[in-house]
Amino acid sequence: MMEKQTDNRMRFEQWLFSNDVKKPMPSYILAAFDEVSEFATSRKLSKMSVWDIHTVYDYTFMRTALENNRFFKILHKKAAQIFEKTWRYYAMFLDTLSNTEIDLHGEYKVAESTAPPVVIRKTLIASEEPENVKDFSLEEFCRWLAYEEQMSSASCRGYSSSVRSISEYAVENGWLTKTIYKITNEEELKETVAALRNTAAYIKYNEQQHNRFSAAIHKYMIFRTGFDTRPRKRIKKNLVTVGNEKFEHFDNIVALLKKKYKLGFRYNSSIEMIRFRQFAENEDVVLPEDDELLKIEIQNAGFIVDDKVYVVDDEICQEFVDIINDIANQGHRVIFYEALQEYQAEWLTEHHIVSDDVLKALLSHNSDQFYIGKNFMTLGERLTEIETIVGELKRIWGEGLLLDFASMSERLPMIPLDRIKRAISRSTEFVWNSEETYALLDHVIISASEKSAITEFVQSTCELVGYASLSDIPLGAIAEVNYELSNTALYNAIYNKILLGKFYLNGKILTLTESTISAVSLVKAYCSNKRECSFDELADRVVELTGGINRQYAFEAAYDTLVRVEAKHFVSERYVNFEIDTIDALLDNLVIGDFIAIRGIATFALFPFCGQSWNYYLLESFCYRFSKKYRLEVMNFNDKNAGIIVKKTCNLKYQEMLAVAAAKADISLTTEDVGAYLFATGYLAKRKYAGLSNVVESAKGLREGKI
Repeated sequence: MMEKQTDNRMRFEQWLFSNDVKKPMPSYILAAFDEVSEFATSRKLSKMSVWDIHTVYDYTFMRTALENNRFFKILHKKAAQIFEKTWRYYAMFLDTLSNTEIDLHGEYKVAESTAPPVVIRKTLIASEEPENVKDFSLEEFCRWLAYEEQMSSASCRGYSSSVRSISEYAVENGWLTKTIYKITNEEELKETVAALRNTAAYIKYNEQQHNRFSAAIHKYMIFRTGFDTRPRKRIKKNLVTVGNEKFEHFDNIVALLKKKYKLGFRYNSSIEMIRFRQFAENEDVVLPEDDELLKIEIQNAGFIVDDKVYVVDDEICQEFVDIINDIANQGHRVIFYEALQEYQAEWLTEHHIVSDDVLKALLSHNSDQFYIGKNFMTLGERLTEIETIVGELKRIWGEGLLLDFASMSERLPMIPLDRIKRAISRSTEFVWNSEETYALLDHVIISASEKSAITEFVQSTCELVGYASLSDIPLGAIAEVNYELSNTALYNAIYNKILLGKFYLNGKILTLTESTISAVSLVKAYCSNKRECSFDELADRVVELTGGINRQYAFEAAYDTLVRVEAKHFVSERYVNFEIDTIDALLDNLVIGDFIAIRGIATFALFPFCGQSWNYYLLESFCYRFSKKYRLEVMNFNDKNAGIIVKKTCNLKYQEMLAVAAAKADISLTTEDVGAYLFATGYLAKRKYAGLSNVVESAKGLREGKI
């Protein structure tokens, strides 16, 4: 295998030299292809090395996969740039292999030929051939699309298939007497296509198919004749009229606007109008003397966006519609302007289409087949953003149960990833399975008998005790059949697929009617009759109700109903007798300012006996539920007594209090020093905190007197 790879690589190098390829240098091209090959095989974008590929079609598949892989362009930027410029060379080289044979040992035997080497034109046409020799097969059309139009393999196959299917459909329905791709005479072909385009039944059928046939025939006619044979439509204008006035200077105005105002003309600006007249004088262009008439003529010259007139050639408008049709022929039914700006950045910049508003106006003035929304366009009916994205996700999902965000983004390049994430998180058609991976609900298998059994179980349990826990639902064979699903995804899928709309869900708790019942409220009810309780017991109760570990649920229920006397030990408040006013008075002397860290209380010697030994845990409970003047603030309930005792009159937020504490401390205001200080003094349970940089900036402002 290595010898064959080396053979192909050497032959390609010889081919580059024989065709006088100098930019980029052949050595650079070969190095880039090596890098491309390694990436494609390591990421399983191709089953074989590029040097093992022998057909253009296999090569096209690999190239398309690379084009759609954003990581390749990011991680191998230079190689990607070279590959983008030179991939056609290798396709042309592979064409030469059609004149070779492979012997029984897998070695190449080049057929003898006296033909000169293939000449590479600047336009990168595959080879010079006599003008009177053409292959009109759809296979050749597909190859032409790949080489000359630089389309993806999916688009090539789509266009070729569309030409075949509409040709055969037209013959079957009596619209034509002969399939388009079997007509050899060019004039006959033009007449046949013109007749088809004027057939009312075809026009209606094509519109129902989102104009994919007209787009394919358009490309096919360019392939066969070298020209666009479609009847041209002038761009729709925002026409403004004044009586029966005839605009004699219209063509001159259009030409001047195209030349001098490619980024639009502000027709309400008197300064711009003066400059326009100066340009006209310099160009010997005659304009109407009346400014109002000139303004109207300018408005009629193009389309208007935000008080600016844009003039775009009909050919450019048609090119743009073709770009959209190409995308549509790849199967995409929604295109976000943000993604389109990135996908066609070079073309749009070249033609000075630099904003979404201009882009939308250009689309709406040149095609009636698209719905033009605020952030995206769709082919077909008007839908909400979430509906369109969900529809596209279901279209590209494939046969599997799970799909990650990277795969979704690769398959839907016309939808920004953040839009995909937002839509999928808000839809009940999908359930979260693991990090950045979701399951499609339609592919979750649950039998009719299992659905009935689950519904009956939840119904009877709710009627008996008032609620049912999602984690108590009997799974039967569901987990085994849907083995790829995580526990969380499994239960969420059951709810969305079976119970949604029949029962109310609060956390993991199901009820017959809308209710405030939650896992926390049920654990609180469990605590209410307890004399004492361990934290582990409450945590286990949470697991029973929710099917998962959630320490904060257990802590919240315990702090709301019991008194914490040790790290993992809670007792009923009947076993504690707080002298609230006395304790508050003591805290008044200990809390300097508006707050203090819990561990900032140095001693409990003066605290009155309350039935339990004083410690920081007991102090937390006192401030949390019993104090009249103080409250407990914590980032999360914890075992490290990390938190703040705050006067109830203080309105500072937790992060603001951290900044004040850091500013007052004798430390340098770096994230490392501030984090270490707040952890050591008990303001934080960890040295690292997501908002630490904001704390540091605020502390600096406080020290400098800016806050």
